[in-house]
Amino acid sequence: MITGYFLVNSSFKFEKLLKIWVSVFTYSFPIYLIFLSIGVVDFHIKQAIVSFFPIIFNTYWFITTYVLLYVFSPFINIFIRAIDKRTHLYVIMVLTFVWSVVPTFTPASLNFSAMAWFSTLYIIGAYLRLYPNIKMTRVSLTVPVVCYLFVLSSIVVFDFAGLKARFFGIHATYFVGMNKLPIVVCAVTLFIAFKNLKLSNIKLINIISSSMLGVYLIHGNQFIRKVLWIDVFKNYQYYESDILILHAVISILFVFFACIAIDLIKQKTIDKSVFRLLRTIVDSKLIFFLWRHCIKVVEMYKCTPKELQVDDK
Repeated sequence: MITGYFLVNSSFKFEKLLKIWVSVFTYSFPIYLIFLSIGVVDFHIKQAIVSFFPIIFNTYWFITTYVLLYVFSPFINIFIRAIDKRTHLYVIMVLTFVWSVVPTFTPASLNFSAMAWFSTLYIIGAYLRLYPNIKMTRVSLTVPVVCYLFVLSSIVVFDFAGLKARFFGIHATYFVGMNKLPIVVCAVTLFIAFKNLKLSNIKLINIISSSMLGVYLIHGNQFIRKVLWIDVFKNYQYYESDILILHAVISILFVFFACIAIDLIKQKTIDKSVFRLLRTIVDSKLIFFLWRHCIKVVEMYKCTPKELQVDDK
């Protein structure tokens, strides 16, 4: 949604696409090499290629979907500019009904996919940017808070109901899905509410926000996840513990701030050199030469995307 809000009036930049790939690669492949060197994982050519091309093989589903959205954003923008305000609103209503309302109240998914949903949110964000409405300025944090409390309450209620009927326990997080209607209403109203806030430029917030991608790439890494939550924090031992909530809060805060620290160090050291080199490569057109040879390497080992795909959903 934020992407649609800002990109609808922006142009596609190939250099930004490369920066995203470099940011993901500089975590994915080095982490794989580290775990390989200490014997946590065994060498396998397919796994090496997956780690080298994390976006192509969906190692991080969110990043892969975002990159696809960014690539298609110029064409989505052409469509958006070709329609008027009313048609734009109708498109949002249809997409929301098909991929949010129906999946919320029925078992039908209607070929739902992350890319389809990201495109829907993009179109919603673009609408909020192109057609600001006086009514939007009246949206406060009350609505998203109510939606959040509803989702939280549904988890608690379903969990308790699950003690009597297993069906409810299995579906305790039913309303947590990213396309479920309460989450959608919460996300849209939260975005509008914060957009209406008059906040000054706070340096600390900017520093922390600059590392959010790094936090995701580190703790969401396929190798890090197992070691972090099973071997280090041993979450499974606290499922029925009285200090479960305390353990969860401490673990999350530790991981959050540790990942921020790691990413900030990376920004000041590796990123500066890598992005400087990247700019040189882009200017020299060398990237296209390297891309052709990377494709040849994948084809050489006959590794199909299905065989190599590693999904962190």
